[in-house]
Amino acid sequence: MKHTYKITGMTCNGCRSHVEETLRKVDGVKNAAVDLEKSEAVIEMEKHIPVEVFEAALQKNGGKYHISVPGNTPEKTSENAISGSPSSEVMSHTYKVSGMTCNGCRSHVEEVLQKVEGVKSASVDLENSEATITMKKHIPIEVFEKELQKEGGKYHISEADKSVTPQNETVKKESERSVPEGAMEHRYKISGMTCNGCRSHVEETLQKVDGVKNASVDLEKSEAVISMEKHIPIGIFEDALHKDGSKYHIHSEGSKEKYQVTGMTCNGCRSHVEETLKKVEGVKEVSVDLEKAEAVITAEKPIPVTVLQEALRKDGSTYNVYLPGQDITAPPKPEKPKGTGTGTLSLIHI
Repeated sequence: MKHTYKITGMTCNGCRSHVEETLRKVDGVKNAAVDLEKSEAVIEMEKHIPVEVFEAALQKNGGKYHISVPGNTPEKTSENAISGSPSSEVMSHTYKVSGMTCNGCRSHVEEVLQKVEGVKSASVDLENSEATITMKKHIPIEVFEKELQKEGGKYHISEADKSVTPQNETVKKESERSVPEGAMEHRYKISGMTCNGCRSHVEETLQKVDGVKNASVDLEKSEAVISMEKHIPIGIFEDALHKDGSKYHIHSEGSKEKYQVTGMTCNGCRSHVEETLKKVEGVKEVSVDLEKAEAVITAEKPIPVTVLQEALRKDGSTYNVYLPGQDITAPPKPEKPKGTGTGTLSLIHI
């Protein structure tokens, strides 16, 4: 990461060279470039280094040079370095954000980032797929990624200098499509449909979910495009489809799906759940996190959550998996038995 600071006390190129050399020697600094004319230093570091550390390095030999964050007075920074008290340092970082397809997505991502502790403001640019975050102190990028993924969202954040994946190029093209104002649009895979009647039933069910503005289901592609006022966890759609015990299931785009896991109390539980899910047909990879009570499953094809639930129930265990947002207090409903009817045969004594 790179930060720009103000430098005071330099009067010649020798001063500039001395400051540059001193800053480069600070542990964790990859490079430092000092501009005498602008009285600035651009420092590239492996991870965030408090400005007080640089100030202390400049003051080691009783130097007259001071470093501060743009907007802060050098005297204030110097006093903080001496007293050990934190400065009122504010910094801005720009990141790449993938997964946004409309202004509603942009608004959702911006709101999530603004709620992260320590963030003063966040501004998200849909067209450039960027987020500029102003923070009181450095916040690891993993914190932002975790918040974006809490609801099983499709948004991801990465350092701005990393290359944009091909998926982001697709996202950018999709964002050009017309979406109702103030809404966001998500695309899902639907399994279990066999005719236009199925398609119509799924479409009608999804449109009735609270917060949905529109839902369009394509039978041929086995897809649903849902416009919503704000992000709705995928599990809520799954519950809606299963209210009447139907055979339809909803899946995220792509090969990875995140699930909630209940019933685990130790690492042995985690290992058992992971091993059981790996044996399900079509599953390529499983990663279970005990602390987060989550499982991330990579599959060759969309796998209904009920299939995973059934796999865990087979050995009589108390573990269960749910899609984000699903009602975990309600027991999973088994699939309807296949057959031509559910009638019974009785013997009548004459």
